[in-house]
Amino acid sequence: MGSGESHIMAWSAWWDAGALSEAARIAYFKQWPPPPCWLVWMIEAIWDLQPWESEDEFDYSPYFAQAEALGFGTQADYKADLDDPRWA
Repeated sequence: MGSGESHIMAWSAWWDAGALSEAARIAYFKQWPPPPCWLVWMIEAIWDLQPWESEDEFDYSPYFAQAEALGFGTQADYKADLDDPRWA
């Protein structure tokens, strides 16, 4: 993955060890909001989702609605950022 791999591994260990409440997780991301292309990752972190365990395609729509209501951006923002030519 590159140089960011060590950082995300350390962050994940810290995040998992904290046993934060949903409100505390939301507060963390309000203080440190991710860019739109990271919204799925943030959604998985806040609501402790494990979509890879689903046999069907995981539906993020209800979580995007919650994230939008919290002011984190929309599913359209996420898709537009992923399609941004800067990331190509």
